[in-house]
Amino acid sequence: MAAQLLSKDKASAETAEIAAQKAGFGNPETYRQAKQVIEQGAESPIEKIDSILNGTTLHK
Repeated sequence: MAAQLLSKDKASAETAEIAAQKAGFGNPETYRQAKQVIEQGAESPIEKIDSILNGTTLHK
């Protein structure tokens, strides 16, 4: 049982590493952080930048 869990953890880490590399990130942690921002952000990064450049954003 413990060997299966260890094997799953290793496979998961390898998958995260591959995903990070394919997405152009240096490591899985940066990929995870970017993914979290995109999934939990109220607006897209492009919309946020546009609103800042257009002066229509409210600073929190």
